[in-house]
Amino acid sequence: MSTSFIPESGFTLLRERLHSIALRKERFCYDVRGNSYVTFDPVAAYHVPSGADELPDLQIVPAHALEHDALVSGHRFPDGRIRYTSCRLFTDHAERESFSGLQVRQQNGAARGGPGHLP
Repeated sequence: MSTSFIPESGFTLLRERLHSIALRKERFCYDVRGNSYVTFDPVAAYHVPSGADELPDLQIVPAHALEHDALVSGHRFPDGRIRYTSCRLFTDHAERESFSGLQVRQQNGAARGGPGHLP
């Protein structure tokens, strides 16, 4: 799915909403298509390329989420930095573990200069 149908102003509002949530909550998962919190069932993060501070950029994560499963999670660290990730929702823990392992292998391959292709 392409995100080209969303104007830049829509992405700006979405990024502002996600940042506002992250300032209020230490951890969250948010469905960006349904504009609702995800509070049940396990989620696993996609490997999304990181910025200079080794945290995925809020400029990249919402677009990645909309091209995949439309979930964005956030974790605010005690020092104030926020890690945003694009996520996938699971109802089965074994499937989530398998997916998480794949994402870790892709991240490790990308860190070594190997293929870091996202599914």
